[in-house]
Amino acid sequence: MSSTAVKKMSAERKEEEEEEEEENKKKKKTTAPGLTIHSEVPYTEEEKTCLLEQLVALSQEQQEGQHDDDDKWTRTTVPLLVSMLEKVLQLAADNYEDENNNNNNNINNNISNSAGTTTTAATNQTPKGGGATTLAAKPLSKMECFLEENDYIIEQMQQQQRPFFTLPRLLEILADPFIYNRDAAGKLRGGKLQAALRRCVLVSYPLLTVQWPFTSEVNPL
Repeated sequence: MSSTAVKKMSAERKEEEEEEEEENKKKKKTTAPGLTIHSEVPYTEEEKTCLLEQLVALSQEQQEGQHDDDDKWTRTTVPLLVSMLEKVLQLAADNYEDENNNNNNNINNNISNSAGTTTTAATNQTPKGGGATTLAAKPLSKMECFLEENDYIIEQMQQQQRPFFTLPRLLEILADPFIYNRDAAGKLRGGKLQAALRRCVLVSYPLLTVQWPFTSEVNPL
């Protein structure tokens, strides 16, 4: 075989290897091994792409020690993560409301059954003193407290300035909120889902984003 033919075969083999390597890189960027994004979460295509890219990037960072720049994180990634977090927290709220309604119905049924033959004379009595009475402020319902907690979690997520150490777990939950948060009957538990998301976000909250008063000035002795 002539040297020209050998060189040609070598060049063709090298070209094939480069094409195969490029194809493998593309697959790594668009697929996350062993992960499926749950269809019941209404993510946009942009959010799905971001979620997959983050999952793949995390595995590559562990292998290669690479990190995204902070500007891309705050400008592009965080807004998409916040949007996905809002949708999953809304999913948690919807299921938490169902849980509360079922519990309240059970409690009301038990009360009506046990109090069916009793009366309360206190409702017909006049308060001593005859003065005007003030009603105490109505406490927040469980659902209102739940929604306030959702808002707080979202606010803290918006403050994340760079990828944090609980991000892999957060991405896993966003991809499939149902996998570890169902009851024995297979129904999503809203309270448990919110607690899992809260741990991921608040444990990593950047405390040093606010300047402490005692670090702003140095008092001379």
